[in-house]
Amino acid sequence: MVTLIGHAADTRTPTTTSWLIGGATAGLCLSLAVIVALMSHRPGARFVPHSLVAAGLGSLVAAALHPRPWVLATVLLGLLTLVWTEAFVRHARLGEPFIEDDVLT
Repeated sequence: MVTLIGHAADTRTPTTTSWLIGGATAGLCLSLAVIVALMSHRPGARFVPHSLVAAGLGSLVAAALHPRPWVLATVLLGLLTLVWTEAFVRHARLGEPFIEDDVLT
C-alpha cells in the first residue's frame, strides 16, 4: 500500500505492486470461496463461491493491466463490494437471520 500511495501520480501502477495487491486480493477471494464451499449448506450462500472466484479472476486481470494506482485500488474495492452486496441482497431476500440462534447461547 505504501508503494501504491507513493506512486499515486504515476500513469501506471508498478508491476510488482500491481501483482502483489491484485494477487493478494485474488488469493483472499479464492481462499474464501473454498471455505464457503466447504461450510454447511446455507440457502443464501449458494452462489457466493462463484462470485468470489469471479472477483478473484477480475483481480488478476486488473493486476495484469497495471492501470493507474487509484484505478487499481478502485477496481479491487469494487469487485469485493459487488461480491458482498450480492450475498447480502440474496440473503436478505430469503428472510434468513444473519446471526445463528445457537451462536448466541
